[in-house]
Amino acid sequence: MTNKVYKNKRLLKALNTFRNESGLPDVVVKKRKCLKCDKTFTSLGIFNRLCESCTRNNKNEDTAEFYAVGKN
Repeated sequence: MTNKVYKNKRLLKALNTFRNESGLPDVVVKKRKCLKCDKTFTSLGIFNRLCESCTRNNKNEDTAEFYAVGKN
C-alpha cells in the first residue's frame, strides 16, 4: 500500500484496531527524512526510512543482469 492510503484516519484507526486484536503494535504514521535523498515523506513506521522514489530506485538497482564469466 502507498502512503496515500494511510492518510485516511478512519482506515488507519480500523487497521490499528485489527492489529491490536491480533496482538500487533499500532501503525504510527509520521513525517521522516529519507536517508538517501533527505526529502521529507510520510513514514508508516520505524522500518520505513526511504521515500517511495528511493525505494523504487533501490528495487531497480537490485535486479541482477546475468552474464558469462570466462571463455565465451
